[in-house]
Amino acid sequence: MSRKAKEAFKTGLAMTLAYWIALSAGWEKPMWAGFAVGLVSLGTIGQSFDKASLRMLGTLMAAVVSFALLGCFPQERWLFMLSLSLWVGYCTYRMGGSRYPYFWQVSAFVTAIVSLEAGFNASNAFRVATLRIQETGLGILVYSLVALFVWPVNAGPKMRATARELTETQAQLLRALVDAIRGGHAEPARTLRTSVYQQQTTLCALLDAAETDSIEVHERRTLWRAFRRNIEALTEAMERCGVAIFGQEKLDAEPLMPSLASFEEEITKRLAATVDLLGGQSPGFVPTTVHLPRPPGKSTAVSHFQRAALTAATGELVEIERLTRELYETVATIRDLMEAQPVPRPPQPSGFVYDPERFLAVARVMLMQWMAYLLFIYVNDLPGGVGFVILVTSLGITASNMPQVSMLNLLVPGLVSTTVAGVVYVFVMPRLSSFVGLGGLLFTMTFMICYLFASPKQALGRTLGLILFVTIASISNEQSYDFLTVANTGLMLPLVFGLITVASYVPVYLRADRMVMRLLRRFFASSEHAVVALANLAEEPGTARGRHKRAFHTHELASLPSKIDAWKPSIDVQMLPGNTAQGLQPLVDSVAGLSRAIKTLVERAQAGHPQAIVDALGEEVGAWQLELRQVLESLAEDPTLGRSDVAQQKLVEITARLEARIESALVGGEASPLSAEEEERFYLLLAAYRSVSHALASYVTRAAAIDWTPWHEERFA
Repeated sequence: MSRKAKEAFKTGLAMTLAYWIALSAGWEKPMWAGFAVGLVSLGTIGQSFDKASLRMLGTLMAAVVSFALLGCFPQERWLFMLSLSLWVGYCTYRMGGSRYPYFWQVSAFVTAIVSLEAGFNASNAFRVATLRIQETGLGILVYSLVALFVWPVNAGPKMRATARELTETQAQLLRALVDAIRGGHAEPARTLRTSVYQQQTTLCALLDAAETDSIEVHERRTLWRAFRRNIEALTEAMERCGVAIFGQEKLDAEPLMPSLASFEEEITKRLAATVDLLGGQSPGFVPTTVHLPRPPGKSTAVSHFQRAALTAATGELVEIERLTRELYETVATIRDLMEAQPVPRPPQPSGFVYDPERFLAVARVMLMQWMAYLLFIYVNDLPGGVGFVILVTSLGITASNMPQVSMLNLLVPGLVSTTVAGVVYVFVMPRLSSFVGLGGLLFTMTFMICYLFASPKQALGRTLGLILFVTIASISNEQSYDFLTVANTGLMLPLVFGLITVASYVPVYLRADRMVMRLLRRFFASSEHAVVALANLAEEPGTARGRHKRAFHTHELASLPSKIDAWKPSIDVQMLPGNTAQGLQPLVDSVAGLSRAIKTLVERAQAGHPQAIVDALGEEVGAWQLELRQVLESLAEDPTLGRSDVAQQKLVEITARLEARIESALVGGEASPLSAEEEERFYLLLAAYRSVSHALASYVTRAAAIDWTPWHEERFA
């Protein structure tokens, strides 16, 4: 039996058992137990347990909030709805920055269910909340037992396999970077970085699950979390190394860095030994220290910009050496081959930073909820009644936090599911006379839905199909049949999806290409702010507003590349080079590269400038900053502007002028001699400026390859 057939069988079995227990106990609305079964069934025990615990805790939180709302506003429906919408908006906001977004999602929509179905009656609210908690707990318990005893799948082995694959990919990425330093092409490294990020995302999800379903991983969870942070830091160091050598691929650094070959050999062996440890082997490997030489001196036949690139790359290689040693030691400690060392505490998240996307999600979900509530009050015989408001709230939360996914794509599957469930409800269920037949029907329908929608990309369709079937069936001990149940559901779905679609136009139009353009403008505006603020980085902003502004732009630079990448699959492929979704990938990569380059520039500028260089090169550096600011300002107004040949020509001119000025300042004696530390800081800063310029020129080159005309056209979509 295939894996997806086994998972569908487990879900069908749990659904049948949950209904049998609920009906035997005489509970009302056993469909809530069915909801719990369908929504917590995931690929591994740990993932299911994690989601189940969040659903249970979210339900308990929702019960408390519902009691509070009904107790405060028993007769004031407008104040009640205002408070409910504010709570749903708050939960939606917390979803965007929480490690446990599902907890906040459940807290929001279950609050709407309990408080709205209670009908402003506190005693009824207690009954509904208690029943909801009972049924949810039953569904969670039943599926948990089924997952434990029927073809159990633990996340631990998958997590270790992913960790091995990720470490192997890191080794390949290292070899690609070293090859680029030797003068090879940088494209293989860019391709491998995409795989590394995908594997890191998978590892994070599996590690959280493995901490739940694996005793061994749970006992060493501190070390495994340190492994995850270490592998992420290693990826970041390799990214910075790639930024440092970007544009210098033709420089053969082998004669200038004679220890590069031994460095590559040692780090490759170190990562291979780490892979063996993760696979359960004991390689008997002992890391040895690799000393990389200082960057070439003034007498070396390389330009100052080439020396700057090598200085920055050498610094990152030293960091890579440290991180790979720590990575090996962490895994060896997990295997009990080394004594445990104190694990440093992870950095704590910073305070509040304004995020426009999170507030946009809040505005959209509150708008949807109020539109649904007003329709419920003022439209007689609204299909679904209060269920319409609840469904809009539930789907609205999902739509607001996943704006890239068009909810209209679920309309056809929803109508098909309604039709199939309606046929079963009208023509099959009335012929059943015992739970044997009903249980077989529940198992068959659940199995079919889970089997047909087994792909992770079909998760929303699977969830919607299960919810619609369970809702339309409305199974209870005193079963009755009414065709209006099917008709109301069929009429309600277009209204719900239509309302959600209307809300996508307010307060901003969420068309994918427009969103990418909007995000690009914001990115370049924040980039311009970072360049303008370079002169004052040594001084903290004197006001709270200034500190928040700096934190906001720093957050924008770090987060916008991933937000742009998230919208990429939603863009019409006819608007992209090659008519494929990957046609935008080079542009997204250039934005991410520019983000890293600016971050590095800001960090190195904060370390301070050697005063002698500031006095000698202040005018040229100021002209460079002005040129960067002008280009960024024009791109903030229109990201499609710019010609790659002009940008490259300006870069060559500025580089040549600054190269000559550095030569006269350092070699000609215009500036006082620099200490070794000052010289290193200067070349690191010079490398950062060069990286920003090259990354900006790369963006302009990639943008020139796209036909932006359709992006500016007005059309209804």
